[in-house]
Amino acid sequence: MSLHDAPTQLTAGLVAEERHEQSIPVDSAESRPLSHDTIRTTCPSDQCAAASSTKSLSEKSLFSSDIGPLFYPVAPTHFERYLRPFVVPNTFISCTIPRATVEFSSRQLPPEWECFSHPEGASYFRCQHELFTVFTDAHPDRQDIHMFLEERILEIVSYISLEKRHSDLASIAFDPQNVDLVLDVTSNGEGENVCGYYLVYHKTRAVFWLDDFDASGTLWSQENGVESMDHIQHEIQSEYWLHCSYFPAALNLTRDIIQELRDILLHAIGDTLISPTAISQFSNDDLCAMLGLLDVPLRDTLEMRNHGLSRIVYVLLKMFAHERFIHFHGQPAARLDLGVSVYDKHAKRTHSLLFGIVRCLLFNAPYVQLREIQNILMGIDGIVSPRPWKEFMSRLRKDWNEVTIYSTLLVNANVGFLAIQSVDETNQGGNSPVRIPIYISMISALGSVLFSLLLLRHTKRKATVLSSHAVRDLEGTQSFLRGNEQLAVLYSLPYGLMMWSVTDEPTINKSLEDIEEKKVNTASDPFLDDESEDDKWPTQEEIEEDGGDRGREYDNYVRTGTKGSATATNKPSGVKNGTSVKTSTSSTSSTSKPTNASGAAKPSNTSKPSSAKGATPGGRVVSSKA
Repeated sequence: MSLHDAPTQLTAGLVAEERHEQSIPVDSAESRPLSHDTIRTTCPSDQCAAASSTKSLSEKSLFSSDIGPLFYPVAPTHFERYLRPFVVPNTFISCTIPRATVEFSSRQLPPEWECFSHPEGASYFRCQHELFTVFTDAHPDRQDIHMFLEERILEIVSYISLEKRHSDLASIAFDPQNVDLVLDVTSNGEGENVCGYYLVYHKTRAVFWLDDFDASGTLWSQENGVESMDHIQHEIQSEYWLHCSYFPAALNLTRDIIQELRDILLHAIGDTLISPTAISQFSNDDLCAMLGLLDVPLRDTLEMRNHGLSRIVYVLLKMFAHERFIHFHGQPAARLDLGVSVYDKHAKRTHSLLFGIVRCLLFNAPYVQLREIQNILMGIDGIVSPRPWKEFMSRLRKDWNEVTIYSTLLVNANVGFLAIQSVDETNQGGNSPVRIPIYISMISALGSVLFSLLLLRHTKRKATVLSSHAVRDLEGTQSFLRGNEQLAVLYSLPYGLMMWSVTDEPTINKSLEDIEEKKVNTASDPFLDDESEDDKWPTQEEIEEDGGDRGREYDNYVRTGTKGSATATNKPSGVKNGTSVKTSTSSTSSTSKPTNASGAAKPSNTSKPSSAKGATPGGRVVSSKA
């Protein structure tokens, strides 16, 4: 995507959201206290859709205008351009172009009407009148529509002529250059055409009506504390710029307008650079891309008729005007920092008991996530700004990716522990107790990986989506726990489960150390590991040859834990390879061993063990006789 395409796609996305959300009815709000569960957005199209959708069929038919029974006032936000019922026949139509055809306009318009193509593709029409300039999306090339429009225009002209003597209308200079009249031809529930209308006054950049208009229930139904006309002016100007973006031919783009937008963008760029809590709804990259659009050569004339550029400029001006309204720009309690409420700057939030329990179980991670979400929602005001929302989602996705890597390593480590043979040797005939913490650690790590992957998939587009989607997501998570606690718990599950997997590792290591210590103690047995000839376990032949001293020596070790003879007698020199060895001294034992003529020790039948202690490696046996 090029530098110049970024803001174009952004504004196109905002308008696309209007198309989808205009069909979602939202109750008109009367005066009601603000709740932290009421979530709004700084994005103008989102706020308009959240405030109210287009008037329902019953509202159109029941509303009684002072102008006539077929009129009802409508704001530019509710202009039904994206809800037209026109369709293209899904059949193949044969067409032959006659020879020498160089003009392809087949629309036969009345002489006073002219057609324009909106940069988005829609067609709109303009008619110059002595009191105003008429704009509409209705096609005056159709005879019935043309007659309907002419009748409605005559009614409005008659009404203005009669009421112009009143002071409120006398202050307005009605002429085609200063005033626009927009007619939105729609259908009521009975199949009859009705006409929504609004008027635009270019001198003051205002939208006005000839009837009393319920602006609070239509334009800012979820914004409390709006009472100053200076404050309301920002939202009216936002509607004015939206009108200009719908009908770029209504206002020529001038140098002054470009300089005005350039100054707004430069300040927003500087504010986001020097302040981490800047309230701008756009990132620095987006703002720089918008500023790049304005680097166009200006002609010597003051007017520019580039409708594509004009529309983008008007949409951006609408966004910043609505942002000023949301943050109470110019009011005593204006919001100056991100995350600060204009209603209660020292508001304290309380948490539910269930959230406190889950917070402890997940190592305080839900509380950290909840604090981030509250900062995005501007304290208790419930306003979602696109820039902090995108930064929050990008940071979350990065954390989940890292947690997935760490949890995968923990799973591999646990599998390696289970492969150790000594883990099963500690409890023959059943599962080792060491396996329990290993299994707990593995299940926690697998759960962390699972939730990370699910959340990464669920939020794949949410790092770049506009704030209206964020509003719907946050609104859908406020039924289980108080406020946005459920969302905070959900986003902290990968980290919490990974920490549970890590906390089981010391238990596993301690159990493995105990196993190794037992193996070391067993290896310290001199009759098992000493490689000297005198310390090896005696065989049956050796016991028979040496008269049973080796057997008695081992039995004494088993009984006392001390290596050595059971008596005070000198140990025989030993028997090797079944051959007796002469001794120069006689035994000091109480019973002397019989000898043969050659002086060799004579085997005695009494030296045989009465019972075998047990078999040993190498065919050795141990006597139980002391």
